[in-house]
Order: sequence, then C-alpha cells, then structure tokens
Amino acid sequence: MKYIITILISLMLSTSLAFAHGGGHAKIKESQVIEYSDKNIASIVRQQIEIEGKKLDKSWLNISKSNKKIYKKGEGYYITTFKNDTNNKTLYILLSEAGELYDANYSGKFEGL
Repeated sequence: MKYIITILISLMLSTSLAFAHGGGHAKIKESQVIEYSDKNIASIVRQQIEIEGKKLDKSWLNISKSNKKIYKKGEGYYITTFKNDTNNKTLYILLSEAGELYDANYSGKFEGL
C-alpha cells in the first residue's frame, strides 16, 4: 500500500513540477531544495494526500524558514525536514535530484536508502 501511495504522489506532482525546472529531469541546485519541498508539501495539503494515514493540515503551509532544513544529501536524492511547532511533528521529504517527490514520512527512514 505504501508503494501505491508513493507512486500516486509522484504521478500527481510530477506534472506540475516538471514545468518548474524546465524540460526533462535537470538537477535542481541545492539552494532550491527547500523551495521544491515547500511546493510538494503545498500539493500534498491541497490534494489532501495522506501521510502515514493522516492528511496534512494547513499548518504545514506556514513552517518558519528556521524549521526547514536539508537533512541528508545522497546519490540522486535529498531528504529535507520540516518541523511543525503547531503539532510538534517533523515531516521528512524524500526528493529526487530533479526536485520530484519520492516519499514523505515522520520517521526519516526510507526503504532502499
């Protein structure tokens, strides 16, 4: 089920994000990683996609800049963290090097990494 959700999220967001970084799958700059994570979170909230069984509320759209960080950079991917002081949760976002959403969770552990 988790894989189906991940695939659905990727498919829903890839169309809108493809236009944001030009044609193809060009790598985004490290300085753009948080911006792409922001866009992905906004899409998740807008489309009411569930993360670990629950929809993200609108408080995720107002995370302060100091609570947004690149947690890890790996070969072909980035993991960012968004700490929400309203509900005291940290959301981990797994992005491709092109800024496409692969997965999101609250543990920061992604299968295969």
